[in-house]
Amino acid sequence: MPQAPPDEIRVKCAFNNEVFITYIKPDITYDRLQEEVKEMCKFSTDQVFTVKWVDEEGMQQFNSD
Repeated sequence: MPQAPPDEIRVKCAFNNEVFITYIKPDITYDRLQEEVKEMCKFSTDQVFTVKWVDEEGMQQFNSD
């Protein structure tokens, strides 16, 4: 598996039977993260979506506004 650069976090996004990988800075804002996901998945600007992630404590999720 490719390793993220030391100052970035590897993000794997699955949507519509496709998998996308990008790298983000640890201090990314919520708004910028939403934009990154929209760009990767080619969502329209008004598309509502859910982002889920796994951390050391288990599954967490939040919705796009």
